[in-house]
Amino acid sequence: MKRFATLVLLGMLLHPAHGEEKDKAIVPHSSGGWRFWDQKAAPHEDWHARDFDDTAWKEGTAPMGYGREPVATTVSFGEDPAKKHASTYFRRVFELEQVDADAYVLEFRCDDGVIIYVNGMEMHRFRVPEKLPEDGYSGILSGPGVVDEYAGLLVNKSFLKEGKNVIAIQLLQGNATSSDLYLDLRLQGLSEAELEALKNQARPQQESPQQDPLPDEEKEEDTAPSPSES
Repeated sequence: MKRFATLVLLGMLLHPAHGEEKDKAIVPHSSGGWRFWDQKAAPHEDWHARDFDDTAWKEGTAPMGYGREPVATTVSFGEDPAKKHASTYFRRVFELEQVDADAYVLEFRCDDGVIIYVNGMEMHRFRVPEKLPEDGYSGILSGPGVVDEYAGLLVNKSFLKEGKNVIAIQLLQGNATSSDLYLDLRLQGLSEAELEALKNQARPQQESPQQDPLPDEEKEEDTAPSPSES
């Protein structure tokens, strides 16, 4: 699948910001306002759409997950620890008066893998194959220490709208017996100078096929498909 108008910040892991920069975040680390679905059955197929009604979902504060610290909201893995839910689903609404920043950067850390949607459009897969196995697990486990760092994505403005916006996350387990699950993220708007400074302070990261980076010819597109909305 082609991921339109998305440029992955390849080869780097971003460290979480602190102090004044954190206060400017559109969606801060460890923020409230999340909705999540931790049932065995998958939610409605339009669960990632901007106008999907998620009022029946549970509410929580990030970081979310189980089996590791720090977690502010514990989600359920089901009744059988030897057969945990393959996926847990998350939604976070945020507002933009104007889409006027030079760049928007989404920093996230997860265990094990994620599929990220913005306003109903799939933006990126991280440690998730293009085609999932029949059992629904990603088949890719996080390595030791990986979850302690933040990966970064540059979000093209074509994904964003004035007014209501939604980030939707499908968080996948690598297998049925994986001991933990974890999600936290941060969205911020940056000037060109701030973006360059963030790139310069990022730590180099080894390439991995698990991260599914975009090839060069798919880094930018002039247009994006219309988001699916319920």
